[in-house]
Amino acid sequence: MKVGNQIRMTSENKVSGISYVEKGTNLCRLPNGLICIGCCGFDFAKNLNSKQDFIKALVKSTGEFSISKEVISFKKRYSPDDLHDCGLCRQLILKDLPLIKGDLIDSLSDLKYLPITCALHPAENNGEEFRKGECDLDFMCETQKMFLEEWGDWTKNKFIKFVYSKDLDWFEYSKKMHDNSLVKEFFDIGIVSKYDK
Repeated sequence: MKVGNQIRMTSENKVSGISYVEKGTNLCRLPNGLICIGCCGFDFAKNLNSKQDFIKALVKSTGEFSISKEVISFKKRYSPDDLHDCGLCRQLILKDLPLIKGDLIDSLSDLKYLPITCALHPAENNGEEFRKGECDLDFMCETQKMFLEEWGDWTKNKFIKFVYSKDLDWFEYSKKMHDNSLVKEFFDIGIVSKYDK
């Protein structure tokens, strides 16, 4: 059941009492609003100590997008390998910003979930794909690959429950997905075997 931009689980969507999204679930956007941007920029790991640098980059791109006449001109303003100084892709923007009081960067730094999206993504463009030539559309991090191609529903549910239990913000989640430490911890603590389907 869709409520706003989040999905509420119904009883038939539960396995072992753990809620999950039955169809279309991926680890880039979890139902609770958590977003991973770990592969959005091939140099993401360049500066993982400063969340503020990433927020400044997102705010800058969002400003450029708001004055851009259309998606194609926004896409062409930089070459694909010209990333923000922090290593983040320039096509990521903030969507539907909440009302902010005080300093924008500090206020956004305090938010657990940010409305980050790719301005070129089909979900933002009535199904039209503008990312071609910008990034590797077939890329999946190791965790996403296991999640989508190897795991059954039971393991997926256990992993999502584990992620939720970590109470991560978007930045920590992205870092841990990027370096595969989240899935490594998931297997190391013995919640499930990586061979469970």
